[in-house]
Order: sequence, then C-alpha cells, then structure tokens
Amino acid sequence: MDSEIILKAQMLPVWQTIKNAFKYYRRRFKVISGIVALPITFYLVATILHSFSVTYFWGGTFTFLGFVAMIFAVLAIYQAMVDGSEQEVLVCYKKGAKKFFSFLWLIILVAVIMLGGYILAIIPGIILSVWLSLSVIIFFAEGERGLRALVKSRNYVRDYWWPILGRSLFLGLLMSVISFGLMGILGLFSYQNPVDFSRNVASEWANFFRLVIVLVFLLPFQISFIYSLYLQLKKIKTNDSSVATISRRTKSWFVGLGVVGVVVPIVMVLLIFTFALGGILGFLLQDVNVNGVPVRAWLYNRGLIEDNTVLIDQGNILLRGTSTNVTQ
Repeated sequence: MDSEIILKAQMLPVWQTIKNAFKYYRRRFKVISGIVALPITFYLVATILHSFSVTYFWGGTFTFLGFVAMIFAVLAIYQAMVDGSEQEVLVCYKKGAKKFFSFLWLIILVAVIMLGGYILAIIPGIILSVWLSLSVIIFFAEGERGLRALVKSRNYVRDYWWPILGRSLFLGLLMSVISFGLMGILGLFSYQNPVDFSRNVASEWANFFRLVIVLVFLLPFQISFIYSLYLQLKKIKTNDSSVATISRRTKSWFVGLGVVGVVVPIVMVLLIFTFALGGILGFLLQDVNVNGVPVRAWLYNRGLIEDNTVLIDQGNILLRGTSTNVTQ
C-alpha cells in the first residue's frame, strides 16, 4: 500500500467505532470487573465508615488505599485491553505495575507538553491534545516509551486529525449523557430528584456510585474506544514507513514545548510570590520609620511594592527630600 492510497483510506464511521469499542469492552468485562473490584471495595469501606461517623483516620486510610488501588487498576485495565480477554486479573495487575514509572513519566511528558501548547495559544494546545491522544495506548500496545510514544502517536494521527477530534468530542458527549443518565436512575431508586442526585458532590454515597460507574463502565469503555481508533489507524498505515520514523525535529519541538510548560508556570509562581511578599512586608512595616520616612514609602520608592497610597499620605516632597538620608 503506497502513501497515496493511505491518505485516501477512510476510518470507520462513528457508530461502527462505538460498536467495536463495545465489543472489545464486552469481551474483557469479566477481567475488568475483577480488576476494579479492589479499589471499589476500599472505597465502599471508606464510604461506610464516613456514613457512620467513624473516626476520620480509618475513613481516610481506606480512601487512600482505594486511590492507590485505583491507579494500579487503570494500568491493569490498559494491559487487559491490549492483551485480550484471556488474561487473568492478577497477571494484568503484575504487568501493569511493572510499567508504573514509565507510565508516570509518559503522563508527565504529555501534561507539560500540552500545557506548553496551551500557554503559547489555545489552538496549539488543542492540536497537541489530538496528536498525543494515542500515546498511552501505544505505550501499552507497542512498548514505546517517553518521547517515542508521543512522536508515534503524532505519526498515527497525522492526516486524520479532524476524524480523531470529531470522534473524541462525540465520545465525551456520549460519556456525559450516560453518566448523567445512570446517576439519575440511581437518584430515582433513592427517592431523590435525579438531577440533584447526579450533581450532588457532597453526598458520600453519591460519590461512591459515581466512582463505580466510572471504574466499571466509563473508563474501560473510553480506553476501549481509543483502542479501536488505534487499531483502525494501525491497519490503515500498515505499510506507511513514516509511522515508525521518530523525527528528531518533532522530538525537539516536543522538548521545547515541555520546557515552556515547566518554566513559564514556575516563573509565574515566583513573580506572584515576589509581589505578594512585597505587599505583606509593606503591610507589616507600615508603621516603621527610617529617618522619618515610612518603610512602605521607602519600599515603594525602590519598586519593591506597588502601593502608592504612602506617597499620597506623606507627600512627594518629604519622600524625595529625605530619601538621600536613608541607608541603602
């Protein structure tokens, strides 16, 4: 298959992608249920303890255990998706746990690079979000790590950016409708207003059922949907040598965006901290004088604070006339 034919190849319609995603999810439902049973159990115990006003120590402990278990459950679900339905729960957990640090590094890279894109402008951030949408599934399916997984995701998505964006938006809308509908049904069974119950984030049980819906269906189906997109693009670009080409130029662009995503927030935090510290010092030292000049006026005159009310109170003549007597 040459390059021209590849560019003309069409992805499956949205409805067919959903059908395939549901097929993959259904085949792996048994192992996925076993995987998510662990974090759900921890969160169930935590919810019961909180409901009976047991000490926050035990409730917090089981909540923390549930959070840790949920992280490894996500890794196990990805592993189960790419390995097929024959894998056992413990095997998926073991394989996923071995990839934890590589997975964490990949997530950090995706986050800082996307942040760098959104800092430069909204449009580059959106473009990067679609380009990198297959990074995690490529990491599990092909073993590519770090920047190689990101570049390969971009290579797969290239020429199919709009179809991937449209399918991703449709998936998000579909997941929102399903989530709202399921929570509304649970609200009816609990004799509550379905809308209020679906929006209630203060109720321990509402949050628990919301978590169950996410772990049992929404998250696995989303992974299954992305897996279906990945399989389509992989089939379309089977003989496209550019997919396996890890361009140094592309990697350099990603590294540059990552640097922007790290450095700019740090600089902004430091600037905010500096101005806040200057304002706090000015407030604390407002009644302290140096050779008859209030310290706040002295700090303002040197650009360390921006509050000019001191100049109004003391007058420019006093400030300028005595500033030469103040020790630097």
